[in-house]
Amino acid sequence: MIAIFIFLPRDFPYQGQAGGTALQSYHGFRALMTKETALRVDFFGAGLLLVATTFLVTALQEAGQDFAWNSAFVIVLLTVSGASWLIFVFWERINTMRSGLAEPVFPWRLMMSRVWLGMIL
Repeated sequence: MIAIFIFLPRDFPYQGQAGGTALQSYHGFRALMTKETALRVDFFGAGLLLVATTFLVTALQEAGQDFAWNSAFVIVLLTVSGASWLIFVFWERINTMRSGLAEPVFPWRLMMSRVWLGMIL
């Protein structure tokens, strides 16, 4: 938070753009602390991404060392991670197609680009 406060430009969301918006009246860190910007955050998508990634990394880290690959612990972690990834992909598709305020964590246009999809896989 300190680094954001120090290094965030004064006109961060609208650098180099002419014309006024509601957020331009704020400066730097204060622009991030408004109700309007908090509504734009996709908290559900971020939570799903966190759960899916954490469970996948935990399963891959523990399997073969402390637990066998066919142990219930590893299987449950991989199952929950897989389900979370599927829900995340569907949620981001729905969130991208919706015309609401929330901006998706992973925009669907990245799934439509062969270059981005190749880098992700």
